[in-house]
Amino acid sequence: LNNISQIYYARGDYETALDYLSRSLKISQEIGDKSGEGTTLNNISQIYYARGDYETALDYLSRSLKISQEIGDRAVEAVTSYNIAMIYEEQGKIQPAIRLMERVVEIERQTGHPDYEDDIAYLNRLRQY
Repeated sequence: LNNISQIYYARGDYETALDYLSRSLKISQEIGDKSGEGTTLNNISQIYYARGDYETALDYLSRSLKISQEIGDRAVEAVTSYNIAMIYEEQGKIQPAIRLMERVVEIERQTGHPDYEDDIAYLNRLRQY
């Protein structure tokens, strides 16, 4: 369901994507799949971000971040932190964005993530504000 939602998201059909994500979230919660729940919350946030509803996006992202940190899912923690940093940048909250990106870069360094160099460049751009 989560993967299917991403097809609709890519097509700009946010309502259908949200329907699939809502169903995915419900199942993840029912079966106690915290990793799936965190990922789904993050994906839901991206629809609200695309719509310009940053506050709702941040709500979903904060829930995703909390879960990822609780279960030690560093990959989702990094992605979620990155997404929060992007919203903070758009809102002009540069220092909080920098702090989050420092955490993202550290996680990526430790895990050998392929976006490490790109995210260092993003962090450096933030520092130049």
